[in-house]
Parts: sequence; C-alpha cells; structure tokens
Amino acid sequence: MTLVGGTSTVSAVDVGTFYHYEVSVPFTMTGVATFASGGSPVFTSLPLSGSGIASAYVDVSKAGFVLGSQKTYTFAPTPEPASFALAGVGLAFFFLRKRVQN
Repeated sequence: MTLVGGTSTVSAVDVGTFYHYEVSVPFTMTGVATFASGGSPVFTSLPLSGSGIASAYVDVSKAGFVLGSQKTYTFAPTPEPASFALAGVGLAFFFLRKRVQN
C-alpha cells in the first residue's frame, strides 16, 4: 500500500494539565488486496484506491510524557462509475421527455 500526503495542518491546545496536539494532512492511497478462504485466494490483485484526511492526535503532559495517541484515516466518498452512468441515463431521459412534450 502506498500513502501520499500533502500540506499538513497542526494545532495545539493547552487543556490545563496537558497539551492536545492534532496533525491533519490530505492523503491519496493506492494498493492491492488479496482475499483468501481456507488458504486459497478468492480474489487476487483487487486494486484499491481512495483519498481523504489522515489525522494524528497526541496528548502530552506538561512534564513531557505522552499520555495517549490516536491515528484516523477518514476516506472521502467516491462515486462509482455505475452511479455516474445511472445519473446520465436519468438526465438524458428527462431531457428527451421534455423535448417530445414540446
């Protein structure tokens, strides 16, 4: 799997007894998945791709100790080609129907 990032955003908040840091960066991911059942591949070389925002959260005590951390990858919804085709057919039908009525 390959992750490619862009320009990051960093924020820090003084929560009183510790600092809360957040780093966010847009990313694009590409990779290949292989699914197996009973040791035999079911799908091989299934291409994957997506994009979204990668975020890392770290809480650090005022004494400099890491209290906790978390990483999240939020993927943006990607319309599939069939959705575009269906929308195109619907629009074409709408315009043809209007043209026939006039």
